[in-house]
Amino acid sequence: SFQDDYGNLQGSDIDSIRAIGEEQGFKVDFYKEAKQDLFESVLTGRNDMAVAGISYQKALTEKYGLSKPYLHNPSTIMYVKSELNIKDLDDLKELRVGVLEGSTQAEELEKLDDIDLTVARTSFLSYENLVQDKVDAIIDSRYMLLYTTKNHPEQIVTMVSYEDEDDDVAGQVVLLAKENKALIKDINKSVVQLKERGVFEQIQRYWLDEVKK
Repeated sequence: SFQDDYGNLQGSDIDSIRAIGEEQGFKVDFYKEAKQDLFESVLTGRNDMAVAGISYQKALTEKYGLSKPYLHNPSTIMYVKSELNIKDLDDLKELRVGVLEGSTQAEELEKLDDIDLTVARTSFLSYENLVQDKVDAIIDSRYMLLYTTKNHPEQIVTMVSYEDEDDDVAGQVVLLAKENKALIKDINKSVVQLKERGVFEQIQRYWLDEVKK
C-alpha cells in the first residue's frame, strides 16, 4: 500500500481488505505502521489484522494466523542498466542487490552466495539506492514496484517477475492473531466468495490500469 497526496492509504491490498470487510459486514479502520512493526502490532493485539503486501511464509504460521491468498503478487527484480539483462535470481550473482528489511525476498536472498546484499527500511529507500547506483538491482513485490514507477515515470527500468501462480510465497495474505480463529474463518470465507465473483481480479486490473495511466 502507499499514501496518496492527502495521506490516505491506497492500493490493491487496501481495496481487497475493504471488500472482505464489506462482504462480512464489518468496517475496517486503517492505521499506518512501518512494515517491520506490523507483525508485532498483531501479536500484541494493537491491530486485529495486517495487510501490506505480506506474502505467505510457512514460518509465519508458527506464530500467526494467515488467510487464504487473495492476490497474486510475485517477487520482482527491478534494474536500470539494460546491459545486465537479468532474467532470474541466478543472474544476480556477484551483483549488488537491494531488498526490503524483513521481507520474504530478504530472507530468500540471505541464503544465496555471491550476492552483495543491501537492506533498506522502506521500499522507497530501496528504490533510491537503485537510481543512485548504490545497487545494481532491487527485489520487491510486483505491485509495490509498479506503484513506485508510476510516481517516477522519468526513470526507465526493467522489471522481471520470477514467481508464478502456483508458488505459495507469491500469494498475498492477511496476517492475524493465531488464536483469532473465528475472524480467520470469516475472512477465508470471504476470500473464496470474492475470488469466485472475480472481485480481486477487478481490483488487480484497476490498479494496473492506474499505474499505466
